[in-house]
Parts: sequence; C-alpha cells; structure tokens
Amino acid sequence: MGDSFDGFQRQANGWYGGKVHFGATLKAIDKKTTTPEYCIQLSPPELGSSSRLTRQYGSKIFLHVKVPRIILNKSQHGLVEFFSQHFLLCGLVYRAFYARDGSVFLVATNSSTGCGRIPSHAHPSPPSLEDYLDWHNPIYYNTAQSSRFAFGLSNSVPCITISRENIIYLKEEDPGGPDMTDGCGYINKIALKALRELLQWATTPTAIQCRIAGTKVTDTCLSVGKAIYLSSYKDS
Repeated sequence: MGDSFDGFQRQANGWYGGKVHFGATLKAIDKKTTTPEYCIQLSPPELGSSSRLTRQYGSKIFLHVKVPRIILNKSQHGLVEFFSQHFLLCGLVYRAFYARDGSVFLVATNSSTGCGRIPSHAHPSPPSLEDYLDWHNPIYYNTAQSSRFAFGLSNSVPCITISRENIIYLKEEDPGGPDMTDGCGYINKIALKALRELLQWATTPTAIQCRIAGTKVTDTCLSVGKAIYLSSYKDS
C-alpha cells in the first residue's frame, strides 16, 4: 500500500471512497485491581465524510475509539500503557497512531498475528506503522509538526489533480521569530475554474484553502499558463 496503492480516489463518475466510519468506545472493566483495565466495545459502522487517509488506504483499516470523559479525568488512568498495546481485530493487528479531544485512532498494520498469513479480506496487506506514518507526514522532516497528522484525518473532498511538475515551490525569506506552519501561495485561474465546475460552485473563487499531500495551503488567484499550476511558499 502507500505510493504503490491507488486507493479510493475520485473516479470519472464522481465516486470516491473512505466514507465508512468504524468506531468504538473504551469501557472500564470494574475490577479491584491496582492498574485500570479496559476493553474496546465496537459500534455499528456509519456513513460519513471522507479524509485523505481513508481514501488512500480504505475505511476498514481505521478504528476511531472514543474515550469517555470520566476515564480521562482519572489521575492514573493508564491510557498510554493501554493504547501502546497491539490490538487484534478480524485477523489484523491494529496500533494507535494519533489521539485528540478524547479520541484515539487505531490503524491496521502488517504486524504479525502469529498465524503466518493475513486473512483474505485484508488484501492488499496494510503497511507497517512506520511506512504508514512516512506516507502522510514523514517524522524525519517534521519533528516539530507532528500535530499536522490531524490533516490526514480531517474532513476533505478530493478535487482536481495537479501534476508534480506544475507544483512550484517559491523561495521564502525568514522573517525571524517563531516558525509559522500555515502555508500560502498562488493558484492559477484555470485551476480555480476547474474546481468551480467540479464542485458546482456558483462563482469562481479568488482564494481557497486546500490540502496538497499532507500540507495545508491558502492560495490566491494568479494568471499563469494554460495548465493547472500551484505555487507555494511553504511545505507545512
């Protein structure tokens, strides 16, 4: 999976995947033990919005676990230890990779289950946790921007395709002070018109906020060439 996997991107008829949400809730096991014990209770799947990660890898390898406030408010809840475990579900090993606002997100990995093979429903095999993280937001290049991983999970709609050679990175001057992480740049009129037609907007916008790969960029209109171009000041 990853770059060699086509994913569930927008098709010619407008269809795109990644809209099935698999959820669960963390439940405390009422035992008189020193260390808190928990179990994960699955919820029925639901249809909802799509995200970059679910379109690339498919909805079924992601599990969104909600943690009740009563557990979060405990002084010694042991959640880090609990979610550091490997979780076996439907023949695949799931691991936690991100947490925010009382939610923990698990992803299926290629970690061994001890059975020697993965089930047929899991083909193609999911990536390793390291490969998965590197596809969206390589930690080596983004040690100070780990929070940007949330962009891969946030609601988004796949739109136009921009060729790599038509994405031009512009040199920026360091203003000093803190390193701001929001990107900015320019997008040409042809791209904006293509977006208007695809998304059936009433008018052509002069500025948009978009996601390019794992980055967030705000682009304003610039007349450049007859192809779809985007110029960005920062790969944030």
